[in-house]
Amino acid sequence: MSPERLDGKDYSFPSDIWALGIIIYEMVTGKNPYPAMGADKAIILNEVVKKEQTPNLDHLNVSAELKDFIKRCLVKDPDMRESSFGLLNHPFILMYNRFAQDDDHITW
Repeated sequence: MSPERLDGKDYSFPSDIWALGIIIYEMVTGKNPYPAMGADKAIILNEVVKKEQTPNLDHLNVSAELKDFIKRCLVKDPDMRESSFGLLNHPFILMYNRFAQDDDHITW
């Protein structure tokens, strides 16, 4: 859950960007960036997200582009978090967008 949702603020597009960052983090590492919690999960998660360093991939041997993509998704302040347009134009996405100008493939 994004930091702003944990604070009780309205759901927004930046919340989806946070979720995307968490999902990709889990795909790369194979684990949730936050510890397992008991019955007071929401209260504990709120404190962990606010006080601990934002999850990152700096400790892994992955591309600098992927590390930066995750960092941009997991900015705690939703107003400073990267937009979907910004992410679609991020080098991590563009480096794998090999079909964008290929006449043999349909582009969307």
